[in-house]
Amino acid sequence: MSKTSENEFFGQYSEKLSYKVESLAGCEHEPIKYIGAIQNSGFYIACDKESFAIRAVSENLLTELGKSKEEILGSPLNQIIKIKGYDSVTSENVEKLVRENGLEMAFNKLNSGKHLISFSQGKEFLCVDIETYSTQLIDQEYPVDPIKDLVHDLDRAEDLSGICQGIAKQIKAITTFDRVMVYRFDEHWNGEVLGEAKEPTLESFLHLRYPASDIPPQARKLYADTKYRMIIDVHATPVPIITGKGIVRGELDLTCSALRAVSPIHIKYLQNMGVRASFSVALKVGEKLWGLIACHHYSGALHVSRQIRSACELAARVGSGKIGDFVTNRRTKVRNRTLELTHALLNKVATGGSPIEAFQAMSEEVLSLTESQGAYVKIGNQEILLGDCPETDLIESIKKRLKEQENLVVWSTECMKDDYGFEKAPEKAAGIFAIPFSMGFEDLLIWFRPEAIQEVRWGGKPETPEDFLKKTRLEPRSSFQVWSQTVQDHSRPWTELDHECAQYLLFNFVQGIFSKAAVLSQANRELEAISKAKDEFIGQVSHELRTPLGVIIGWVDILRDMRHSDPEAPHAIEVIDRNAKLQINLINDLLDISRIISGKLRIDPKPNVNINRLLEDIVESLRPTAQAKSLDLRMFAPENVVVTVDAERLRQVVWNLVVNATKFTPRGGRITVLLERRDSSYEISVRDTGIGL
Repeated sequence: MSKTSENEFFGQYSEKLSYKVESLAGCEHEPIKYIGAIQNSGFYIACDKESFAIRAVSENLLTELGKSKEEILGSPLNQIIKIKGYDSVTSENVEKLVRENGLEMAFNKLNSGKHLISFSQGKEFLCVDIETYSTQLIDQEYPVDPIKDLVHDLDRAEDLSGICQGIAKQIKAITTFDRVMVYRFDEHWNGEVLGEAKEPTLESFLHLRYPASDIPPQARKLYADTKYRMIIDVHATPVPIITGKGIVRGELDLTCSALRAVSPIHIKYLQNMGVRASFSVALKVGEKLWGLIACHHYSGALHVSRQIRSACELAARVGSGKIGDFVTNRRTKVRNRTLELTHALLNKVATGGSPIEAFQAMSEEVLSLTESQGAYVKIGNQEILLGDCPETDLIESIKKRLKEQENLVVWSTECMKDDYGFEKAPEKAAGIFAIPFSMGFEDLLIWFRPEAIQEVRWGGKPETPEDFLKKTRLEPRSSFQVWSQTVQDHSRPWTELDHECAQYLLFNFVQGIFSKAAVLSQANRELEAISKAKDEFIGQVSHELRTPLGVIIGWVDILRDMRHSDPEAPHAIEVIDRNAKLQINLINDLLDISRIISGKLRIDPKPNVNINRLLEDIVESLRPTAQAKSLDLRMFAPENVVVTVDAERLRQVVWNLVVNATKFTPRGGRITVLLERRDSSYEISVRDTGIGL
């Protein structure tokens, strides 16, 4: 296409849209879901969700029906279409029509030909897509075998690369596109091709990267909100949409339409790549856009059939599930490792060590948690360097900078050179990651990573801000030649997993523990009884940790009752449960010891306590537990006893004895709670047919 004809094409293309590209400041501002036009491979109708009166139509539908917009807009949908197998569209069957998707239909006129109709629920209107197909495409069979092969390939995949390659291979078999890529977004929304299947004559894009600007935020949002994105022919001119009274064309949301027209910027982008047709399906992990399956066709236009689209949707779900399992398993392993580290740190403190001594003893585990080379820890007036750390002056500068930040939970950079204005990255601290143990980063942990020189291969040289300013109008990049970039002065990026395990370490355990440790450090300098003060601190921490641990154990019970597709899930649940219960036992021991040593374990007797009622409450509360094991739980008291006693302590003792008896008495056994008079006193005993204490 010559430059003149190219300009004419884009002039004609842009005239059909509801906005002018020339008026946009950048691709990220383009309102692509309000584009006001569809592709020319079908028709579009928007109608009321209740009355099914037509409110907007594609211009070509008026031509197809030979009617004016006044005749069509406002008329009932059932007046112009006839769906095979349905008498009409009604409020009773519309949800079924939305689910079935891709039904054969004809217009209510002679020789209207075969079409496929699909319904979807938009925010304001019922969206109707009508596509013209050949008989061959209408009758095409669903590709079952490639779906089976995909499941087989993914079951055998051992890593992320294998998963992505398996997806690309089978999607190509399903669609017959010339090239299929599996494209993953990084934390900055740059993309990398992790899987590829292509025709032998095409060059490979595997492991090439593409800048975030290639798929701007509003486009990513559409991928996340729709099932797929289909571009049938990049050389076709779009069809404008005609709207009825009270509806602004530029405010009509076309997210729900599979035929929605494409940004002229993206059309030119694909033409610059030599692509004639494309098809994309989102890959989601935890409802978040993880990546894309991107299909490119170079040899001609390609209208993907409904059966193939459905197969691709299913394949994307299967692939997303496998990727999600991989990410979840990796996250579970990291969280378990973090839990074990925090348990070990707490154990060191609980058995008499200071927080700094605990970090020193666990230095290797602290560094491996984020795969860092060095770390700095400050708690109270104590500090320590772990591993290979930068100079003290740089650490003090970092601490000062962190204290100036507001409302930060964590802070990280992979390029200290840029953030601090250095000429070169510090040798041992090209990247840092900091978490606070107290407000304002007074107490903190900083991990350090050295420079990691990387060779990054891009699918075309990414544009710089200077390149953008030189442009006289908004247009896509035209070069897609492989461009290698040597990245210096950066550490390895801090990943989402690094952030998760750091926050898990901070919020679930360490922040509460070591904020108290700072108070204890100050108290140790003021008190002569250092061990007593330490035990008081342990008692406080024990109380604070009981609530989150109770929540953890509760959720473990819920997870245990759920069905899990991943065979490693039960093991992961048991690891969490085992560590949480170990923590509970440790806290209980620490709590009682600290109360005794600190002198806080007191007996507080009160008069007129009805012992019979107290025992009856305990027995009735534990009766369901006993009945679950078919145990006979009874209470005997010869008389009504009212005495002076510490009711809460007495309740705690009897409760624990009965719980212990319930736990260790075999099914079908007997437990008896007795209240007997002994001279001037009363004796309470718990007897059972179990193994005894």
